[in-house]
Amino acid sequence: MTQRFRLWPMAALLSVFASQSLALAPCNGADVRIISPHGTGISDLMARVVAEQLSARLGQTFYVEPVTGASGAVGVRALAEAAPDGCTLGIVGLSTLVVAPHVDDAVGYDPLADFSNIAMIGGGPAVLAVNAGLGITTFDQLTTAMTSGGLVPTLATPGRTTITAILPTAVFDRLGVKAVIVPFKDTAEAVVAAADKNVDAVSLSYSTLREQIKAGALIPLYVSSPERLADLPDVPTLAELGQADLETLIWFGLSGPAGMDPTMVAELSAATTAILSDAKASEPLVKADVTVLPLDSAGMTEMLARQTKAYSAAIAQMTFE
Repeated sequence: MTQRFRLWPMAALLSVFASQSLALAPCNGADVRIISPHGTGISDLMARVVAEQLSARLGQTFYVEPVTGASGAVGVRALAEAAPDGCTLGIVGLSTLVVAPHVDDAVGYDPLADFSNIAMIGGGPAVLAVNAGLGITTFDQLTTAMTSGGLVPTLATPGRTTITAILPTAVFDRLGVKAVIVPFKDTAEAVVAAADKNVDAVSLSYSTLREQIKAGALIPLYVSSPERLADLPDVPTLAELGQADLETLIWFGLSGPAGMDPTMVAELSAATTAILSDAKASEPLVKADVTVLPLDSAGMTEMLARQTKAYSAAIAQMTFE
């Protein structure tokens, strides 16, 4: 559902003194669409927080439109194909820009050439969890069941080309075992399938799985962060499992199509990083266990290039079912 964030008349009057003034307003001051390529989950929350805050700060309407499918690639392709006038922005991330183009030649965009990167927003660790009915409570128990017990677990992810599918595939590859990836259209479906015991396991961000983990429906086995999470003090990191080089945060950022005016990009970047650096404005993200990463346009572009090089080499050595 499309959600628009508009200023009420009194708020608009008051915001004249508080809002930023852009030298080059996106979309000539008209409504700006922010594509949410996953439709649900933490990336959708980021889109809505950014849209609401940009609307308030810039005195211009930014609204969120879900454009989903193919693990987010459909929405990101729509972003790449949009006119570079600032009327369309979108949420991009590790899965859609770094992983998907190296797994699926049909994504339809070049992660380094087809986008004007505006700002990094934030991210969080991935968690591998199994449904409580499986009777497994540790990663060692899972790998033992896979190596000696013949278990080939079904693993729910929001698509085959997301980082949450690639990460456990890489972990299992190194151990010489396999899981069967069961792709779902979105994160919500993947969570429900695991919690309802329709699949054995699920790999998603901790913020997405948190409620089902707290309810006891899902049992977490590892986290991809460098350190253990305060909420999961007994759950080991990948480093503790001997796979430190696979540590990662599932990050998301805001981009536009390639060819946007550099002044417009710079001003949107400054406005977005200011929002993320404001404790009150970014509070909804922090409450959702997002690690806020307010990198500007240049910082996001540099990190994207670095990770694209690293992941392309790693993915080339992997095997997929």
